[in-house]
Amino acid sequence: MRIEVLTKKRFKETSYVFANAFEHDVVILRMIPINSRNRVEKIARYYRWSISITGYQNVDVVIDDTDSVIGAAMWEPPKHKPYLVRAIKPFLALLLTMGRRWWSELNAYSQASSGTYPAKPHWHLSEIAVLSKAQGRGIGRSLIEHKLKLIDEHQDVVSLEATSEASRKLYSRFGFTDVKKLSAPAEGVVVMKRDPQ
Repeated sequence: MRIEVLTKKRFKETSYVFANAFEHDVVILRMIPINSRNRVEKIARYYRWSISITGYQNVDVVIDDTDSVIGAAMWEPPKHKPYLVRAIKPFLALLLTMGRRWWSELNAYSQASSGTYPAKPHWHLSEIAVLSKAQGRGIGRSLIEHKLKLIDEHQDVVSLEATSEASRKLYSRFGFTDVKKLSAPAEGVVVMKRDPQ
């Protein structure tokens, strides 16, 4: 098992890792309801857009012994600027297949979390995913530790959203503390931050 930076070759495969991990996530359920046709494909398309706008170089992937992606973490570095041009094609694909609902829900979520993040430039863990069949092997922990080592070397702050009590407890073990519990439409989500260690 090894951790490496995402490449174009693994782009589509990684989008399905996120789709698998977030199929029942509270935010994704609002954006792409459970009864949606071709739901897993739609979720994967959403993550192809998300990866494109974040940048391949900001996504770490875990590769297993069969050369398959089994985990991934998407990070926004301090002063990150979205890759808007690169994300146009995936964005249009989302609009064509899903309409505007996902965009409205995403905007509502963004508004609910507005003002809860550190004011100064900081890292943000936007997504971390492990394939369901690979869970329980410390893959998520490895992804977090891998990046936190670099972040602590630069004495940077990190923020994230915990979308379940289990993930909140996991992040707490790494020194993240609660900032704010969000209300609808992001009910159940807790914004957390971690000071330099």
